[in-house]
Amino acid sequence: MDKPITKHTEAFVEVARSYPEMFKYGAVGPYGTTEEFLSTFYYPLVQEEPGLLLFLLIDKTKPTSTTVGLVEEDGAVAGHLAYINSSTIYVFSRCSHVMLNAIGFMMHYALNILEQGGLGLRRVFWQVNELDKSLLRLVKIKG
Repeated sequence: MDKPITKHTEAFVEVARSYPEMFKYGAVGPYGTTEEFLSTFYYPLVQEEPGLLLFLLIDKTKPTSTTVGLVEEDGAVAGHLAYINSSTIYVFSRCSHVMLNAIGFMMHYALNILEQGGLGLRRVFWQVNELDKSLLRLVKIKG
């Protein structure tokens, strides 16, 4: 199996540790260490499931980051998204302009035909925990 890409894992865990409420409605997390994230989530689930893609959102409107794992890169960690089974978007973030744009890009990627660099899917749908009011607002905004 190919070596997994874990470039921003440390940055994600570092930022997520400060916002444990991001995991309130999810089935996974929070994670105390990078090793815990890798051993309990990334290696057994992400690496083994070809239909699962993770994305770390970096807000390029923010100054150069001092976050561990992002040192000397432009921007700051703004959230985390995933395709699950190549048809579900899993969100770890607060509602922001970065999240709205990222979801738009992911929807275009999912729906664009292969010749346009997309996945060529015919339908994209949301699954949101009804108790997560922040994400429900986001769904209403994006449609």
